[in-house]
Amino acid sequence: MYWGHFLKTAVKSFFLGVLVTLGVLIAAVIYDRHPSVYGVIERDAKTAWTKVFGPSRNPESFTICEIPSLSQVPKGSVIIIGHARSDLDETDDFPGPKVSKLLTENRDKISHVVFTGDIFAVPSRRRWQNLKRYFAEIGIDVLIAPGNHEHLSGENASRDIFQEQIGEMHLRTVVLPEAVMIVEDSTRSNWLFSEDAVDLVAQLNEEYPTRKLIIVRHNIPVMEMLSLANSRIDMASGLPSAADVALRFQNESVVVVSGDSGAFRHLPRSSCHKHHNLMFLSNGLGGFDEDEILILDHGKIWKYLL
Repeated sequence: MYWGHFLKTAVKSFFLGVLVTLGVLIAAVIYDRHPSVYGVIERDAKTAWTKVFGPSRNPESFTICEIPSLSQVPKGSVIIIGHARSDLDETDDFPGPKVSKLLTENRDKISHVVFTGDIFAVPSRRRWQNLKRYFAEIGIDVLIAPGNHEHLSGENASRDIFQEQIGEMHLRTVVLPEAVMIVEDSTRSNWLFSEDAVDLVAQLNEEYPTRKLIIVRHNIPVMEMLSLANSRIDMASGLPSAADVALRFQNESVVVVSGDSGAFRHLPRSSCHKHHNLMFLSNGLGGFDEDEILILDHGKIWKYLL
């Protein structure tokens, strides 16, 4: 009797262990090969948890903030576009129809265009040259915070073509009347903020204490926003929390804009979260009617429906 009960328990435990192991393996495969699907599962699990147990009581957790909307492009605007390749057709040539219309109709109102990565599906010398020629003709300065497609695809796989055609963009600084913008190449540091970027933030906050400091980059910077990312390519083994980032920046006031989001229907067109003095924004095109870009105007960031 005792041994029969023992064997039944052992068999049940064995099969339970097999099921758990299979579940973990399946989740790992989804995470690795289909991050968009994993993002849906992760988001829905969080939603279900909140419905059952209520919102987190952790005072260190994110708070959601709203990005106000604009219906017109103001004079002197900085345009910020993530995942612009979703606006291109099968030729992969810049510009796509929505971005072209925006820039053509507002060329006299725009001072800079900042791309937060993934401009082309497959970059090449010709495509970079056409992009540079286009912006030279319309008279708008262009900045690029590289994404994984800028150095992992086509001719650009070694990053040399991007450096040759576009030049060094990492920690390029633009001083505006009411803001200071840092272009960061987050693909160099596996999504993490580099020590040089942290040092530059401290330096610029000291030099320009009354101006808003904005970091534009490709990758999602904190673990709380991981479900918003288009992919997990080149991600560090463990992203920091927002609290960790706040400590690194010594609680300075910083806005971080990431462009590796929005490519899939389940992801928001743009998002905003706050943690103490830090604000984290994500934005990216997905080829949808609801696609948005971000506009920096007089030190404030707005969203704009394309």
